[in-house]
Amino acid sequence: MATHISYNLDYTEDSTWQVISATGFAKASLVYTTDIGNFYSRQNYFTDREGLNSFLVKLTLSGEGYLNYNNQSYILRPGQFFWIDCLCPQDYGTSKAYGSWHVIWLHFAGGASRAYYNLFQKNTGSEPVATLPLNSPVLNLIQELDELYASPREQLDKDIYASGLITQLMISLITASAASSENIPAVIQEIRSYLLTHYTEKITLAGLSAQFNLNQFYLQKQFKRYTGQSPTEYVIYLRLKHAKELMLTSQLSISEISYAVGIENTSHFTRQFKAQEGMTPQEFRRLWPVISDKRTRK
Repeated sequence: MATHISYNLDYTEDSTWQVISATGFAKASLVYTTDIGNFYSRQNYFTDREGLNSFLVKLTLSGEGYLNYNNQSYILRPGQFFWIDCLCPQDYGTSKAYGSWHVIWLHFAGGASRAYYNLFQKNTGSEPVATLPLNSPVLNLIQELDELYASPREQLDKDIYASGLITQLMISLITASAASSENIPAVIQEIRSYLLTHYTEKITLAGLSAQFNLNQFYLQKQFKRYTGQSPTEYVIYLRLKHAKELMLTSQLSISEISYAVGIENTSHFTRQFKAQEGMTPQEFRRLWPVISDKRTRK
């Protein structure tokens, strides 16, 4: 099959892209990474391609993207991912109506990747898009792979370790596809998408009730039924998750991080953090010093 590609890499300077040169052993025997990235894409970002012998997973962290694949069109909102076979024609990019799309992504091939992909397709009825459940390890696995490739370890060592991480990633994606988002009422999906992009703002149950025209008791009960958390618990989870990311990747002070994730009282932030993590933010930061950004920038 002939390879075709056209693209416009319209993304910000803090985006990262690592092209990986896997060893011959990895290509012959393991599932391996070809490239990995974290793109803060602007409105003119797109890729139009077919004929590439690899698989692609893209997870939307914020903003909105689109995917055209197998003669179907999809909108990609926060918490949603796609997993596609890059041999097939595909066209994806930033949603023009939204203007930005923050995605973390991974190209991989080899090993049992096609067998896992076929299981994913079976679960979704050949749909490429699914929604991650709460507390899914997918984001952390991709970030761990990104950090692995930026490290000074020997390439074969990286390839062996990465093969295990990618296998965990594929299993997590298959698990997510089994819990199909089609079973979640559309309004609950809308509320979750809203919270994913507005969790740093002041969120109240009364405000959500008015915005989505739902009774407060019914909204809370249905949201917890389908997500396992109340809206308030979900907002706290998102804030503390972002706080941990900032502690791992920035030099911001604890009070600055607290404010950045929408908690203006640092003492309250510390109490919430300790309740979820079993340690204070200061203790967490001492365990995980800020990692220098050695990723390749393009």
